[in-house]
Amino acid sequence: MICVFIAYLTAVAWIVFFPILYDEPVVYGNGYTWYNLVPFATIAETVSGGFGETAFLQIFGNIFLSVPFGFFVMMWMKKPKLWKMFVFAFAFTVTIEVTQMFIGFAINNMYRNVDIDDIILNATGAFIGFGLYKILSQNLKQKLTA
Repeated sequence: MICVFIAYLTAVAWIVFFPILYDEPVVYGNGYTWYNLVPFATIAETVSGGFGETAFLQIFGNIFLSVPFGFFVMMWMKKPKLWKMFVFAFAFTVTIEVTQMFIGFAINNMYRNVDIDDIILNATGAFIGFGLYKILSQNLKQKLTA
């Protein structure tokens, strides 16, 4: 199972960090910046033009990205608790956002946005993974004891 988790983390790194656009500067205009610290602002803006492909990928992509994380982390804990999931989910998603920011600073090109909404959506996905683990682990225990 550890190999599956490593493959998952590798896929996450590939999705959230690459490609690194070091030779194509990203220029922000019309009041946009490379960061958003206002909760739900990016989500609201994304869906304001309708719930199209961009909105779907932005919202559900961030959620689905971290569902396996929540499941795997809870699976390996001796006593899975919601507060532990909060700590791990927060650390996981903040690590992604901060790493994107540092890569941007290192190449002098903020090619990715650092966004509080990504943290909210990724944490939501991890909590869904936690819930799936709780449901599936209960079902598995019932089947084993029946």
